[in-house]
Amino acid sequence: MGRVRSIDIGSETIKAVQMDGSKGTFVLRRSLLAPIGDAARLPESPEKRKLIAKRVKEALKEGRVKSGKASASVAGKSSTIRYMKVPPVPLWRLNMMVEFEAREQLAKGAACTFDHRILELPYSPSQMIVLVGVVQEQAAFELMETIRSAGIEEVALDLSSTAVFNAYRHLHGVQMGKTTLFVDVGAEESHLVIERNGCLYFARTLMTGGRRFTDAVAQATGLDQPQAEKLKLEEGRISTATPDKSANENPTAAEKMNLALMREASSFAASLEASLMYAKTQTGIKDLAADRLVLSGGGAELNGLMEFLERRLKVTTAERFDPLRNLVARDKDIPPEDLRRMAVVLGTAVGQLHASAFSLDLLPASAKQKREFLRHDIFLYYAIAVLLGALGMHIYTKVAWYLGLKKGLAEREAVLQLDAQQLDEYKMVKEESEWLQLDLNALLERVYSGRDILRVNSVFRKITPDNIRIISMTVDPPKILDEKSFPAGGSFQETRRLFVRGMASSSESDRAAVETVTKFSEDLKKTAKDLFASTETVYISFEIMQDAGAFHKEFILLLELGEVQG
Repeated sequence: MGRVRSIDIGSETIKAVQMDGSKGTFVLRRSLLAPIGDAARLPESPEKRKLIAKRVKEALKEGRVKSGKASASVAGKSSTIRYMKVPPVPLWRLNMMVEFEAREQLAKGAACTFDHRILELPYSPSQMIVLVGVVQEQAAFELMETIRSAGIEEVALDLSSTAVFNAYRHLHGVQMGKTTLFVDVGAEESHLVIERNGCLYFARTLMTGGRRFTDAVAQATGLDQPQAEKLKLEEGRISTATPDKSANENPTAAEKMNLALMREASSFAASLEASLMYAKTQTGIKDLAADRLVLSGGGAELNGLMEFLERRLKVTTAERFDPLRNLVARDKDIPPEDLRRMAVVLGTAVGQLHASAFSLDLLPASAKQKREFLRHDIFLYYAIAVLLGALGMHIYTKVAWYLGLKKGLAEREAVLQLDAQQLDEYKMVKEESEWLQLDLNALLERVYSGRDILRVNSVFRKITPDNIRIISMTVDPPKILDEKSFPAGGSFQETRRLFVRGMASSSESDRAAVETVTKFSEDLKKTAKDLFASTETVYISFEIMQDAGAFHKEFILLLELGEVQG
């Protein structure tokens, strides 16, 4: 069972959780929701970041959120989400296209970090929709430095909008056959995702949130920000009824406030409607429409906002985000209504705990290299050196000791009993050395398994023809296969197998597309005889798929690798 810490540093509050997760089960161990304080009102500067880092450190200590790998999310003007429409291409070519789009088109010459995922939209053989997340390196480093100053050395970075999707998908739960619009309303920004059947269709961050409603109240009543916020939460309400203009000749302060809230709610609804239209354009789904609305975040607690949006967006149902549907809360100190405000931080944690979560790796390149070096190379070599040194020292010491006792046996007969005891100890050391050798062999097997993965990737890069597109390469069998024939479970080191899912195309015929798959499987075996024990086509689609004069066949290959060779 993994354990992570997730931190969300908002414009007004700090949210953090400590969670465990295993096989889709999530347990909330610790949580906190604390105000940033006076530092929230300061302009952006290194001094402000130092004050926030100090406050984060204090809050983590007070909330006892201490253990686990750390993760955080990025949003705001420093991040961008773009949707690319590309034809089916090999993965290496897709990576090149994404890198060009991120560096040349989105970052516009500025240093950036980026990652991408192919969206699981309704199948179109002529193109793929790729979500590209881009973050300015400066913003990423500033967030990492703030968290590091709070006492956390290593942190993973994701987008806040994809974190919100993970919170909805894995904690609140989806409704099959329905398209859901999930909106997390924060203080200064709102995160919007569109989901259907557990798949992310669209994600976007809107630079508007609950503070806009507070500003509207302050402007209408003449109150300062803290007073306007209090009045908004205690007496403010957005009505779904059409306002009576004849009754507003001399409106009271309460009526002025509610009229201001109505105008702001209409503006917010218009932003959501515009995002839905934009989603249609980006995904190519012309009939895309929301059936359900789910709201989270502190800004969504405004009285009447959910009912207003339900009517304005014409959805069939509207409800509050409820993470406790699939989250076991061991921390009883935080009330459920506060958990509704924590979709971003909960989703960021889920992205680190769940293997199939929709998450992006947005660490800068230099930080990724350092992380991989620390996690793999240096520890692996150090462990091997320590084991070899300990093994040699044990053998050398005990053999020398035994030989010394054997030499003294002729001089002193009394040493015989002591010599027997030392001999027993030597046998124990020998047994311990054999166990150390087994541990060393296990480490070497891990090294060679990693090497074999790289060799597999190299073979695919060399021989995959242009008319075959590789979609995924996993240890566990895809869900389309029979679970009894292809049971899941086990690591690559244990199973020495890979399931390769792809799409073959032919301009000649449906049968030619099938033959393309067969030839590709045979070429894999011929090219790397010492690598693959067998290559087998375990699935190929029966239906005839034709588009733009080409025939397409979806297939799954089972690659059985031979025994590890040193």
